[in-house]
Amino acid sequence: MGKLIRGRFPFKKIMMGTSVFALVAAVTPVVLAPSPALAKGASSAFDAEIADFYRSRGGAPLWFAPNAGPAAQQLVQMLASAQADNLNPRRYNVGGLNRAVAAARTGNPAAVQRAEAMLSAAFVTYASDLRRDPDVGIIYVDNELKPSPPPPMELLTAAARAPYLGEYVSQMGWMNPIYAKLRQAVASRLYSNAARTSPWGGVTGTNTVAGTGTGQVQALTLYGRVLGASVNVRPDSYLDVVTVGVTY
Repeated sequence: MGKLIRGRFPFKKIMMGTSVFALVAAVTPVVLAPSPALAKGASSAFDAEIADFYRSRGGAPLWFAPNAGPAAQQLVQMLASAQADNLNPRRYNVGGLNRAVAAARTGNPAAVQRAEAMLSAAFVTYASDLRRDPDVGIIYVDNELKPSPPPPMELLTAAARAPYLGEYVSQMGWMNPIYAKLRQAVASRLYSNAARTSPWGGVTGTNTVAGTGTGQVQALTLYGRVLGASVNVRPDSYLDVVTVGVTY
């Protein structure tokens, strides 16, 4: 049976060994307080509707549900690269979300509830930002063509109905599939070769890296690129952290 191990590894090298550590989070009913996930005041308009969503499902978690997979971390990674959507990642408090997700993985009920609230608020805000009129002077022949963000309940319910939440997030199920593919191409900045021509992604058999275990530690080199070709970045040593899934 295949297993999936997820964790945080140094950017330059990924060390693969034979030890396996399993982490299990208990499924805890969620009772929400106002979310601290976003910049001050950003989530206040959604808190009541998000709370209604969790009440409608008896407090069952969404992001830490059995079928959620790596959805929580995938969402955080997507928010961290919101520049690809012409949005400011700081709006979504990515650092706070990372800490909340890490705390929730301990299985602490209060930490799970807090992370659920923060992730849902960030998701609703991000999805709404993507579905708004960009306000760049577009003239719509028909007002019905003008984009408008869906209600939070609609966004969260659609996510909850997805057979596999991790896939729903990675494929941006709330957006047009074409947008999701274009966005992935723009945001991708991890490569498996020095020429930066082979993106390293999460689609097994398509953009992943295969190997054979030897019982010894193996090193795989990961190459990066700064997002945005027009950004003036001086040559230097830079550090980053990526989340890696190992399937075996």
